[in-house]
Amino acid sequence: PVTIFLISGILPLVPGAGIYYTTYYAFAHETTLAVSKGVESFSIALAIAFGIMLIFFIPQKVFRGGVGGDKMIFILSFVAYWLTIYFDYCIIV
Repeated sequence: PVTIFLISGILPLVPGAGIYYTTYYAFAHETTLAVSKGVESFSIALAIAFGIMLIFFIPQKVFRGGVGGDKMIFILSFVAYWLTIYFDYCIIV
């Protein structure tokens, strides 16, 4: 049952329009726009994948005591902070 909820919840988030426009601009020989849309789409897909990884990683390691609790929470918050800054910068630029 987890897979059913995971696929139906994440599929709408996939940047389909961005991938479409990347391909469209590539075939139209608009290299600058294709690269721009490609990087944006890849960034969104990477953020979705990282979010899924966090959701599966946190309960298994932190809450069950698999890894040092405070240290792991610090590392995860540090990574999440810098990823937020990076993606905010990508959206602004």
